Amino acid sequence: MITSQIKLGDDRIFYGRLFFGFVFLTWVWRYYNHVLLHQLVVPVYYLKGLDVGYDVLTATGLPDLITGNLYAAIFFDITLMLLILLLFWKPQSWPLAILFSFGYYFYIAGYNSYTLKINHSQIGILWMSFPFWAKKNCNVNLLWQGVRYVIILSYFQAFCYKLFNGTFLSQYQAEAVVEVAAGYSLNSTGATSVLSYLVTYFLSHPFILNAGYSFIILLEGLMMLGLFTKKFDRYLLWVPLAVHISSFIFMSLAFFEMMIVGLLFYHRNRDIDIKK
Repeated sequence: MITSQIKLGDDRIFYGRLFFGFVFLTWVWRYYNHVLLHQLVVPVYYLKGLDVGYDVLTATGLPDLITGNLYAAIFFDITLMLLILLLFWKPQSWPLAILFSFGYYFYIAGYNSYTLKINHSQIGILWMSFPFWAKKNCNVNLLWQGVRYVIILSYFQAFCYKLFNGTFLSQYQAEAVVEVAAGYSLNSTGATSVLSYLVTYFLSHPFILNAGYSFIILLEGLMMLGLFTKKFDRYLLWVPLAVHISSFIFMSLAFFEMMIVGLLFYHRNRDIDIKK
């Protein structure tokens, strides 16, 4: 039983600045990779039937008004960046947090439309922005803990999917993932990059590749420990970092933005008495 909970509300500024500071860095990284809305050459919103919220957004006609006009897209990208900076300065501003979440979801929809598939790398940021909607600190704490459980179940769901589909039993599964993922990555980094060397090496040594893939699956399964107790959180906070760094090294999957979810398992007050 937890006799003393983490009072995130009291530490709202501390956690908020860590979170929105990270979001700002990812936004700059996306700018330099030319994937902000004004850099996507008018993405078309037509991936219907994959997400209810996505379909509702498309039905409003709002995406066409923004992405169909270069200046409107530039205005959107700058506005969202300013929201991030304002929330870094003042994380307790819940109206700004709500605006950020809706704006960031709009960006995710545009990016998914451009890549023609549902990407998962930004979902962690979107989920973690919801607790900052709350006006009262106690509600921030409650929502933060709720998002923690959502993230745990997400990783465990990924583990179960691979387990029950038997993907870890196939000696060709890891190679198939690398061949598909590396195709896009190498088009961006070039055939002479470090990534190209890693891809070539692991495809030439499938035993090491499969070992790395199995390691990633094991880490995803370990996240389930956090569903029953928080005493392992000091270790679980490193799991998202290990999963996504390993995914990049072994599988050429760049999900670096998901590493921020480790913050959900960081307890600023180390003297918290957790007996379960």
